[in-house]
Amino acid sequence: MADIDAIPSLADAGAPYDVFISYSWSRTEDDASWLRDELRARRLRVFFDKDDLDVSNVADDQVKTVLIQRLTAIVSRARAWVVFAAALQPYFAGGDLQEAIARGLATQVNDVVVIW
Repeated sequence: MADIDAIPSLADAGAPYDVFISYSWSRTEDDASWLRDELRARRLRVFFDKDDLDVSNVADDQVKTVLIQRLTAIVSRARAWVVFAAALQPYFAGGDLQEAIARGLATQVNDVVVIW
């Protein structure tokens, strides 16, 4: 896990977004895409990762750092956030907690494990 304090902030994130949309690609992308289109039709500036977050010109070993920088700057300056959440079914590959963490179904901070 990256140490957030060790990652320098991004000085210029451009103009603030009116709405930041966060979603799970596999479960809520259709609803999030629909909302993006509706809000943009109303002339709001909407952040949607597939449209606004390009890291194709970033070195592989820097992608995580750059994503954290950009998203932190964008989220902190957005006027509103919409989060699409979907219930996850617990997944344990034969009881392997590390597999659940790798799949994003659980997270571990120090000695505390949270299962989504």
